[in-house]
This record gives sequence, C-alpha cells and structure tokens, in this order.
Amino acid sequence: VWFGSTKAGFFDNADVQLISTAAGQLAGAVEQVFLRTQTDEGLRTRLDRLVSVARISRELNNTLDIKHLIQLVHNEALHTTGAGCGSVIFFDLSYSADLTPVVQHWHGDLHEPSLSEAEVRAVESAAAVRIDNYFNCDESPPHAGILSALIVPILYQHRVAGLIILHGAAEA
Repeated sequence: VWFGSTKAGFFDNADVQLISTAAGQLAGAVEQVFLRTQTDEGLRTRLDRLVSVARISRELNNTLDIKHLIQLVHNEALHTTGAGCGSVIFFDLSYSADLTPVVQHWHGDLHEPSLSEAEVRAVESAAAVRIDNYFNCDESPPHAGILSALIVPILYQHRVAGLIILHGAAEA
C-alpha cells in the first residue's frame, strides 16, 4: 500500500500505525479469499470424483455389458484425473498366472497386443505403477506427446483382470 503527500513531514507515527493495521487486515482478507477459493476448488474436485464413482457404481449394478463398462470407466478416469489420454484393457481371464495375459477388450488409445514393461510390472505386482517422466526411465512413451503415465491394475478374485492406463503430457 502506497500513500504520498506533497508536503514534507506530512505523516506521523499515528498514520504509520493506522496504515500498517489496515494493510495487515487487507492481507488477512486476501488470505481468506485465497483459502476459500482453494477450499471451493478442493471440494469441487472431491465432489467430481464422488459423482464419477457413483456413476460407475450405478452402471455396475445396472448393466452386464463389459464394453459399455470399460468405456464408462475410461471416460470417468480421464475426466476425474485430467489425463490427456489413456485406455482401459481387460484380459482374457482364462490366462494362466505364470503367463502374460492376453488383451480381450479395450477402450481408448490403440493398445499393442503385447504389454509394455510398466504394464507387466503392474500385472506382476498387482499394484499401481507411476512413470513420472519417460525421459528419466528406460521405457519409451507409448506414443508422441506423452511424458508421464499411471497404470492401475483392476483386480478380480485376487488376480489382475485388466489395467487402467492414463497418460499425461506433463510430468507427474
């Protein structure tokens, strides 16, 4: 906050104290607005995710069409995470635990018949694999314009039945 006068010695200590107090109150008000904005954005994000989960849950209870469910999960995953692209793949569940699974259904990005190294790690560990930056690892990005990835296994009866694969153009 700037105040000026054309007269020398115009401001005294009481003016300094008054303006300092006002500036402190203004800073507090600005901080409150900032925190409310963050809280509103956080709540909107959480609500958006909750709505997505509810939508998927409702569809799981109302349809047996696996292709429709895969498409819905793909769309909701992209929407809620802000990922640029990705795919949802389901495996032929008759695969043996000691063999690499075969993709039976997919939706989203075109997927190679074989799994990438990161996808194999997700299947073998039954845990999510995150690639923060493809340029800092030994694996090549799945296609141009991709810098990061998240690969999350879909578990069914204690085995990996598929993968949700999300790609980002920015570093994670």
